[in-house]
Amino acid sequence: MAAPQAQIGSVDIACNFGDDVVIDATGAPVLLFDTLGASPATEQRLYRLVNATARLVVDGVPLASADDPFHPGWGVGLPIHVDALWTPDLADEIQASVLNGLALDVGIASSPPPRVAFVVDPVASTVEMPISYTTLSGARLTMTVTLSVQLP
Repeated sequence: MAAPQAQIGSVDIACNFGDDVVIDATGAPVLLFDTLGASPATEQRLYRLVNATARLVVDGVPLASADDPFHPGWGVGLPIHVDALWTPDLADEIQASVLNGLALDVGIASSPPPRVAFVVDPVASTVEMPISYTTLSGARLTMTVTLSVQLP
């Protein structure tokens, strides 16, 4: 039997975005632990970061409420960009939001710095967004998100 890996960095309660907290057979919440071999807690937070919507206010008019009431400025809100017109300004906005969120995450190392790229597929009208980051354990990971957009 292999020895359990040492816990490092982050711990999070298992909760798929938009779902309830995951519980075990005893009714206790399932915890996700980052270890040297895997970073499920950090991966879950990154998934929430790209999908959660921050409070959006334009010219003093609230247009969207925050998904996280305790951190109303946190979240990239990719779902609100589905079928949006893909422009360099939108790409810059999404990239800045992702990098700002990653900079605040306790499970992500600042060096080497995280990267966000965009791969446009004109046939499918989608943009793939590979997000590369390094965990505190030194593991270099990439999460890819695909967004359906309108191309100019």
